[in-house]
Amino acid sequence: MISYKSRREIELMWHAGQVLARLFDKIEPAVKAGVTTEQLDQNIHQWMLEEDTVPAFLGYREFPAVACISVNEEVVHGIPSPERVLKDGDLVTFDIGVIWKGYYSDAARTY
Repeated sequence: MISYKSRREIELMWHAGQVLARLFDKIEPAVKAGVTTEQLDQNIHQWMLEEDTVPAFLGYREFPAVACISVNEEVVHGIPSPERVLKDGDLVTFDIGVIWKGYYSDAARTY
């Protein structure tokens, strides 16, 4: 069955996507050598709170973080860790989901 969205629902979905885009813009300068993936996750959580969103992944099937952060050889769904320290040249992928007023936005970006 196809579920059609109202103009208002589409606007709410659009806003959730815009919040996520702003989060990715904030992440880029924070991705640097010496930072841990746990620190990045904590920053992302704070930014989510500032945007009045709920982390979609935190607690989902017992996932312990707000973002999946995968470094280099990790394919997807990396769990942030205080032991995972970024180095120059690392390829870091963030998979993030937010909930804004009941509407989800989920995307991934690699730096």
